[in-house]
Formats: sequence, structure tokens, C-alpha cells
Amino acid sequence: MIPIRQAGIGDRRPRAQAAIFIVDPGQNPTPAPALLQELFGLTAAEAGLAVEIGRGDGIQAAADRLAISGNTARTHLARIFEKTGTGRQAELVRLLAQCSLPAPPD
Repeated sequence: MIPIRQAGIGDRRPRAQAAIFIVDPGQNPTPAPALLQELFGLTAAEAGLAVEIGRGDGIQAAADRLAISGNTARTHLARIFEKTGTGRQAELVRLLAQCSLPAPPD
């Protein structure tokens, strides 16, 4: 459930207060890198790593898939934590899941 911004003070029309999205947890949705760049000010490299981390694998597996060193990945991850206000990979994965909207059914 995601809260929706309240209407202005002079607005007396009823407004929605929350949006509920039902997602299949087995799909492990991840947001698009461009969305993460826009929302959190991540660089393209940081956003790419965040997406890989969001898929649930560890930092070294993500670094291997991106063909970067473990040290580079850890540096990017520290900046990702700083920019997203998270401090652990589990927090980051949870945040990324909240940023992901389900794809429309085929």
C-alpha cells in the first residue's frame, strides 16, 4: 500500500488516500534503471548495480554479471546506500520492490 498525497486545503472533493498493488512475490520485480536514476539521482552504473542487487543475489554475483570488480561494486553500493537512505542490502531490496510496479498482464 502506498499513500497518495492529500488534496489541497480548499479542495472538498473526496480523494483516494492510498493505492494498493498486488504483486506476485515469485516474479521478483525490479524497477527500470532509468526510474532509479530519476528517483534517487543514481548514475547509470549505480542504477545497474541496484537492479542486480534487487534481483536478490549478493554483491559479488552482481559484480560478475556487470563485469566489474568487487571493489568497484562495493564503492557503487556505498553511494547507492547514501543516495537511497538505506544502509543494508536487505533494506535496498525492499525499497526497490516498493518502487516496482507490476507489468500489465499479456
